[in-house]
Amino acid sequence: MRRGHNPAIAQRGVALQNQGSKTLFCAPCLPAQRRSGDRIEMKAHVVYRDGQLTATLSTGHEMTSNDPYVLAERLYAAGVTKEEVTMPDWREGESSPPGGLKIALYWRLAQLRTCGR
Repeated sequence: MRRGHNPAIAQRGVALQNQGSKTLFCAPCLPAQRRSGDRIEMKAHVVYRDGQLTATLSTGHEMTSNDPYVLAERLYAAGVTKEEVTMPDWREGESSPPGGLKIALYWRLAQLRTCGR
């Protein structure tokens, strides 16, 4: 069994990973097509609107959260990787997420990729 992986929880679609005193959710179990190596391209554009991060997927669907970790987990579950996320530059005005939120979102997406999936 991988460290931080609980098969009973993974069957329900979520595995846990401990990070010091903070428990983070690991990547939800992905569809069989993603696990088998077939790549489904999914892109997302993330903006800061009304105090929340809003991701618009290439399919047109939107995801919103004020927590970058939660949004990263939702994006990853939808098949979006760190390299497929774009955000406006700070020069583009108020739609640009604050730097700390950008860093947290990218960091969590990178972590999800390397957490043993």
